[in-house]
Amino acid sequence: MKRQLGEYVIFIDSDDYLEENMLETMYNIANQNNSDLVICDYYEIENNHTIIKKALKKFDNNIEINYMLSNASPWNKLIKTSIFKENNIRFLENYIYEDLATMPILAGYVKNITYIEEPLYNYIIREGSTMRQKSYNKKLESIFVAVEHLENEFKKRNLYSKYKDELEYIYIEHLLYAASRAFFIL
Repeated sequence: MKRQLGEYVIFIDSDDYLEENMLETMYNIANQNNSDLVICDYYEIENNHTIIKKALKKFDNNIEINYMLSNASPWNKLIKTSIFKENNIRFLENYIYEDLATMPILAGYVKNITYIEEPLYNYIIREGSTMRQKSYNKKLESIFVAVEHLENEFKKRNLYSKYKDELEYIYIEHLLYAASRAFFIL
């Protein structure tokens, strides 16, 4: 029996939750705009303190580049399933930073991105999670595997020359800034 996939896929972290209208809103907008990818803003919740986070930073007039250089997490995105299937895009397994190693690749294949400037996802920050630990954790070294995998995928898919500058920014942002905070915890 052949398994049938849905038209769109969304990823939800087990400790997070959606606004009641998230799926309907994103699906309707995807259909109206013939979108391959729909992104929404989100609430970041930590210790009962909630702030609204913009999902796309404005780096360029090109929404694909803004997408690549913004939050790589898949949980605030509705993605056409065919993008993954037809382009053999798979998440890096057995490593953390799997989102960073995978989600930017979509920029090379999506034709239409729609951005909803409304928080529809609730991202819960838990004290002591792998990414928020107060002591060194060897798992954090996965960042090196993730960026190497990302670069190799861009080269293999003939996307490297088109997005070389964006990949350089990702390296700087994640290797020099974000990872250094995790590795140099006092």
